[in-house]
Amino acid sequence: MTWQLLILSSGFLSLSVALILKRWLDKKNCDNPQMKEYSLAIQEGAKTYLRRLFKSLLSLAFFFSLVIFFFLGWRTAFAYLFGSFCSALAGYLGMKVATQANAKVAWAAKKGLKEAFPVGFFGGAVMGLSVIGLALL
Repeated sequence: MTWQLLILSSGFLSLSVALILKRWLDKKNCDNPQMKEYSLAIQEGAKTYLRRLFKSLLSLAFFFSLVIFFFLGWRTAFAYLFGSFCSALAGYLGMKVATQANAKVAWAAKKGLKEAFPVGFFGGAVMGLSVIGLALL
């Protein structure tokens, strides 16, 4: 039971740090209207791509969960669906944060590497911590 609590608390801690970094990243500015426009276009394309991808994967995950249900039981099927959901959520969060961070990193790079590096690093850390946290849950 102690290991399970440690794993769950580590998962929640990882997601909490990811949320803190995301909020920090949201406060960073990109004052160039053209960069904002390009960033929004990239974000819209990423959303469209993920929407189409998740539609296809949803039917595939449902099919495999039925197969798992009949051969291995409802608990395993539920675990498979929950893991699939967490994986999709981590991918969505990662894509969202990465596309938002791109213009902010480019804008911060105008001031130098010292300003740009943390923005890019923490943008990537949100994705990494989300994957780890959701995997632990």
